[in-house]
Amino acid sequence: IPHFSTEKGVLAVGRPHTGGQFARRVATLNAQLELEITYAEREDAVVGPLRGCDAVEGDFRLTRDGIIVCIHDANTQRTTGIDKEISEVSFSSLQKLDFGAWKDARFAGEACPTIDEVLATVPPHRHIFIELQTGPEIIQPLKTSLHKSSLLKEQIILITFNKETANQCKRFLPEYRLHWLTEFQRLENKPNSWFPSAKELATTAHGIGADGGGLQAKRHAVTQQL
Repeated sequence: IPHFSTEKGVLAVGRPHTGGQFARRVATLNAQLELEITYAEREDAVVGPLRGCDAVEGDFRLTRDGIIVCIHDANTQRTTGIDKEISEVSFSSLQKLDFGAWKDARFAGEACPTIDEVLATVPPHRHIFIELQTGPEIIQPLKTSLHKSSLLKEQIILITFNKETANQCKRFLPEYRLHWLTEFQRLENKPNSWFPSAKELATTAHGIGADGGGLQAKRHAVTQQL
């Protein structure tokens, strides 16, 4: 998992600053769970058959009435068969949908979990990467959930592609580690050139005050310059 750390003001590609074993075991988790897991399977992913893994990652969005739920897609069509935008429906409406049957009949009837429910499944000495899939409007509800959780701040890493969300995390949740995520795109007519550049990465990370970052594990984009 290519990550960079801004520790001591130096941008360096490598494993997360929590340690090499951590990176390898998170990578193992990602490799073994290529398909999405349901909430019912999430606890097993951390403390069940894959208990050797140190962390789990979840994607989080905000409902119309300000409840943070764990779901990757902005829309429920793919996982429920019903076309609803997460940001446009109330939490109670969302809970009426079946989020489990698409994967297997044994998960039928499963509801979309809240961030509080997900945080409660993380065992002591394990970690969770919380990917914020929305804008900064999620920060205040997130602050409430994190502060009432029994997890230590060292167990939680906030991650996001959204620069404004990242900035607001550092402003309102400075005690939590923040990783800024980015994706590489090839520059037109320059097959061996990528955007953003190493300098642009460093500038953005420094401006945000990020503690680390995610580079999407695109090895062909990670050059000696990076």
